This record gives sequence, structure tokens and C-alpha cells, in this order.
Amino acid sequence: GARHVGLSSLRAPRGRTMLRLPALRRALTAAAARAASSSSTALLPAPAALVELRSYIAKPEHQVELVEAFRAQASLRHRVQPAYRCFLAPETGGCTHEFLHLYFYDDLAQRDSLRAKAAQDEEWRRHLAETRAYMQHQESMILKEVPHLYEALGLSSAAHYKPDASRGAGVYELRTYKLLPGYDSVPQLVDAFAQGFPAKLAARRQGELVMLAYSDIGLLNTFIELWRHDSMQASIEAREASRGVAEWRTCVQRAAQLTSSFQTQILKPVPTLSLWT
Repeated sequence: GARHVGLSSLRAPRGRTMLRLPALRRALTAAAARAASSSSTALLPAPAALVELRSYIAKPEHQVELVEAFRAQASLRHRVQPAYRCFLAPETGGCTHEFLHLYFYDDLAQRDSLRAKAAQDEEWRRHLAETRAYMQHQESMILKEVPHLYEALGLSSAAHYKPDASRGAGVYELRTYKLLPGYDSVPQLVDAFAQGFPAKLAARRQGELVMLAYSDIGLLNTFIELWRHDSMQASIEAREASRGVAEWRTCVQRAAQLTSSFQTQILKPVPTLSLWT
């Protein structure tokens, strides 16, 4: 009845180096031991195979109109886009008129099928035509979560994430690593995280780790962390607490050697549009 944590799940995506690195194996072995000793029979939900991160940059003079148009058709979006989860508005740390939203799919075939079906909806087509007039630029990136690292940390896929509504509206911190070119950068960063993240999570008294994922289509060797905090101040306090953890400091030193740039952004979920608060 123990939760299954197996090394057989470490098959690498085609064309990528396998993530079967020593530290990650040790982390998985420890996770398996904890699961075996647990009386719980619950299984972690299977991580989503694909995450689509879409970026809409509004024309600055039409930022308010774009959000209002989206909010007016929130129920339509939820109906025709069942893979849709959240819509995040910028607060600080990046472009102040760039909006991000996330979709979770089993695979690219499901994405194609759902998008083709939505394209046949006349009301949806009218909505797209209206909102395009307010946009300056659109981008899409396909990411893959890291299921074996999730298992080692005792987390499930962000596709199943449900924030605690009793805590009120929070903020999301998006941490983006631009890694050096090459097949080994992502596996080496994951190896470093397998060593540093358990201690980091243990030291944090606030904040939820929502997602860890790397790019598969788009700007390659991009790795993201997504966290939820009760407030922007809480995100700073959580970061300061992490800095005192020796294992995490070592992890950061290794990550710096693999990274060409690093950015952190604070985003807020848009009421009625986002399933995440």
C-alpha cells in the first residue's frame, strides 16, 4: 500500500540526457523509504506531461480593456479550454503589461484536439477577435514538469494544485533560470535541486512550491520555479530564510555555474479568470 517511487520513471525525453544522476538517485531512494514506512495508501497524481505557458503583452493603452474583456468571458474560457488553470497579472519584476496563463495537457495530441474543438466555437472566435485588438504580442512555450524530483520532494503535479481558499488571495513568484546551452544543463540543475530543495523547503515557514518545469518547445534550457505566497512581503521573508540554509547555498552555487541569467517576478491571479487564488 506504500506510494510507489521507482527509478523506471527516469526515462529521458528523446534527445535529452537522462536525469539519472547520483544525488537524484539518493533522493529518490530516501523518498521511497519514507513512502514504504508510511501507512498512507494514497498515490501522487501523475504529473502532467505538458504545461503550456502563454504570454500576452497588452498594448499599454489597452491593458485595462484587455483584462475586462477576458473577465467578461471567463465562463466561456473555462468551458472551451478545460486544460486552463490560471491567469496571472504582473505586479513587479518584469514587463508591467504582460499577462501569463497556464494550461495542462496529457500530450501534444490532446492540446491539438482541444484547441481544434475550441476553434469551432463561434462565440470563442468572436472573443479572440475582440481581444487581439488590445494585444501587442503573444508567445507560447511548452514545458515539462520533473516527476522524479516531485516524488523526491513529496509533491504532485501543478495540474492538481488547489490553493487554500481560506488564506485569501495570494501572489505568485515566478523564478526563471536561463541555463547554458547543452544537453547536460537541465539534468545538472535538477541534480543540484535534489540535494538543496529538501532543506530549503524544511526551512521555509511560509510559501508553497507549485511547479518545477523545464522548456521542451520554445527557448530551450529554460527552467522555472513557481511559488505561491500570502503576500509579496511573505515571499521576501521566505527567500531570506532560505539564504541561511547551507544545503541551499551550495545548491545556488552550483546553479550559478549553469545559469546565464536569472529573473524573479511577482504576479497576481486575476479574480474570476484564474482557478488559482
